[in-house]
Amino acid sequence: MIATKRLLILLSLGGLPLLAAYAFPPLGSLAALWNAALAALAVIDFLRTPRLTDALAVKRTIDEALSVATENDVTVRVRNLTDQPLALELRDEPPAPFALTEPRQKKYLLKPKGEETLAYAVTPPARGDFKFGDIYARITGPLGPGSRRGRNPMR
Repeated sequence: MIATKRLLILLSLGGLPLLAAYAFPPLGSLAALWNAALAALAVIDFLRTPRLTDALAVKRTIDEALSVATENDVTVRVRNLTDQPLALELRDEPPAPFALTEPRQKKYLLKPKGEETLAYAVTPPARGDFKFGDIYARITGPLGPGSRRGRNPMR
């Protein structure tokens, strides 16, 4: 699990009673209770967040041969295989020397069984045999304190 900004804010709010516990010791128990509740929330959220391989179907479409010094379209389709909405961040890995005209990363809120598309263009600098990398995704849990990260190996 990867902590989100929401979890870090909630943890910092729990620090306020802990600081005040120096002046009024019973607040230390309140801070401990707050942190235990946050830990339980994070565990529940992690268990409810689907794994990337179970939740998504990802497919990249590019031409068999790319034209040199010309924009070539790349399309990545992602489909939600679950019955719950997914907050998703998707990132593609084109070959390093390629020039990009648009971002290769995007955030989505995928509806249950819904589909979205990430489209961008690449410009190969020269002829050659270049390999695209994997597609990476991060699914934020339904409660929000954490997310799961994974990669979709592309052939």
